[in-house]
Amino acid sequence: MKVNGVNINLDNIQICTYVCDFGNVVVGGSKKRSFRLTNVGKIPINFVFDKKLLGQAGIAIDQDKGTKILQNTSQLFTVVFTSRKNSKFGRTHFMIPIEIKNGPTYMIDFIANITIPELSMSNDNLDFEKVAMNTRKTVKLRIENTKEVACEWWYYNPAPGQNKEATDKKKEAEFFQVWPISGTLLPGQRSTIDVMFTPNSDKAFAQKLAFKCKENPKQFILNVKGQGINNLVELKPDNLKLGPVLPYDTKSIECFEITNPMEHPIEIYSLDFDKQYLEEEEIIKRMDNFQSAGANEPIFLPFRKAGDQFWQSVK
Repeated sequence: MKVNGVNINLDNIQICTYVCDFGNVVVGGSKKRSFRLTNVGKIPINFVFDKKLLGQAGIAIDQDKGTKILQNTSQLFTVVFTSRKNSKFGRTHFMIPIEIKNGPTYMIDFIANITIPELSMSNDNLDFEKVAMNTRKTVKLRIENTKEVACEWWYYNPAPGQNKEATDKKKEAEFFQVWPISGTLLPGQRSTIDVMFTPNSDKAFAQKLAFKCKENPKQFILNVKGQGINNLVELKPDNLKLGPVLPYDTKSIECFEITNPMEHPIEIYSLDFDKQYLEEEEIIKRMDNFQSAGANEPIFLPFRKAGDQFWQSVK
């Protein structure tokens, strides 16, 4: 092409740059976009995409429609970007030329933000401290999605393996529970879950609770521990012997001492003579959880401190 008598090679001229933004793309995932090429000139054009650059960028364009566009017509192209599993996180650009035969070059700037779902916890370590046997203590844990894409998470409690160690870990994890066990967090969203500890023996418990996110191979670990305690009393002496007693004689009396060795108040009662205990047992037996339809289902009620009255909601 001549301009003022000077030959100009149009192949070396870049007219403009267009942008195709894929938005957020999870590492190892793919995203699809479409764009339209329109020939606004008066003659047909022939064009090509640089296949080598497209392959290096992980971009695929459907070119089965041909590489020729007649005047005043257009073609719609679908482009798919697939990020590699070893891609670096963050915003990335891929400049791909559209080369027009005997004409200038146009550029398409393909943009993608490489990211991955992650789960952020308000605390990675929970200490339940001392908890009475067969009671449950609940601690609130806040989880948050700090990434740009939705996070579908779940509590990961794998089935026990064939070896004894894996089976023991599975049993140990049953004393720590999580609710809810799964959910979805939108970008920037927070949620609160309950982490519960229910010891069944007088010993120390420790476990690593694992959480997983969809499209992320990483496990997010919550370290939990607690001490199960058994309420005890000391009787001195622990064996009493009453001598011969005449019928209806109330003068034969022996004394014993009860000591609370615990660090907190406890309440004691006689299984044989305490009428209140017998009445409360009858009330509990009539609850649905103790009938055939709800057998083996636990009942969770507010913890009764020493001296507290029976639950009004149950009476």
